[in-house]
Amino acid sequence: MGRADEAGIIGDGAMRKLLDWLEGEGVRRSGDLVELVPSKCETREIEPSARTMVVTISTRARDRAGDIIEPGGARLEHYRKNPVVLWAHDYREQPLAKSEWIKLVGDSIIAKPRFHDSTDLAREVYSLYAEGYLNAWSIGFIPEEWEPEGKGYRVKQWDLLEYSAVPIPANPEALTMALKENRITAPILCKAIGAALPDLVQQDIGAPEDRGAIRYAETPKAEESAAWDAGAEVAAADVEDLKAMCAWVGEDPEKKESYKLPHHRAPAPHPVVWNGVKAAGAAIQGARGGVEIPAEDVDGVRSHIAHHYRDFDRVAPWEEQKEAAQPPQAEPEIPAELTGGIAQIVRDEVRREIRRLKGKLD
Repeated sequence: MGRADEAGIIGDGAMRKLLDWLEGEGVRRSGDLVELVPSKCETREIEPSARTMVVTISTRARDRAGDIIEPGGARLEHYRKNPVVLWAHDYREQPLAKSEWIKLVGDSIIAKPRFHDSTDLAREVYSLYAEGYLNAWSIGFIPEEWEPEGKGYRVKQWDLLEYSAVPIPANPEALTMALKENRITAPILCKAIGAALPDLVQQDIGAPEDRGAIRYAETPKAEESAAWDAGAEVAAADVEDLKAMCAWVGEDPEKKESYKLPHHRAPAPHPVVWNGVKAAGAAIQGARGGVEIPAEDVDGVRSHIAHHYRDFDRVAPWEEQKEAAQPPQAEPEIPAELTGGIAQIVRDEVRREIRRLKGKLD
């Protein structure tokens, strides 16, 4: 179990130094000191005349990172002194709203933000929630007690810093149309949603039945030395198997020949095979004649295969090439102001998180 000392953690000065330092390292507010946890939560009881809504900002459900944040472990007293609601955890932008109240209800944390109408950003974010385009909220917090559980952590005690409206769309296609029709004009909002939509469309509506890159899904791993015979695995598979086995699908997802780059075993639960991952990665780079897929799908396919390289604690060749092309950088050092009571939380974990997130941002 981990525990953070309270001294020096909550102070605005220390937090600002940490955020500035992280941004200087190319990472915006991440790592295990400040957890940013998006969750698809409920937005309800919208009151247009008051520009308020009642929202669920956190539950006990396991998040996409594999962690469980215990609602009953939230410390809200610091937050209630400055109950801001931000856009996408951007500490440098003006708040969108203030929280009229926040409380624990059962296994959820419920809040009531009141949006101001002083900026285009606040007005348009409010409208996107009120009209059902967006529905997700994200908490920024400091963990105080936690313990490993499964592939993530169970955070038992934590301090809420803020909660944010985030650009995870309830209806990506409708949100895309709103952008195209210029119904969203605030520059920061257009930029954030425009940048988020490609990945989010793949995650939220890009099911294997859609053509193109098939989204990555974690599966069991075969023994690393396991032999790989792509032809035999495909022959043993049906279409439903191939949706879980391959990295790309063509125009007709109901035909076996539409699927390319297999790297999982045919029988469920479709364990991923290291030699199959290597073969798929080599094909993407042109080995043995390469693979014919549209240019616009290559990045999505590479992302899928690169996830499997990481499953086996390896780095995909195209990611190694990108790293090699970059000038060497010194190991990040944590400022002296951030050592002491919080050092046990941040030192190794923040360095690890910086390296991981730099790879994603690149």
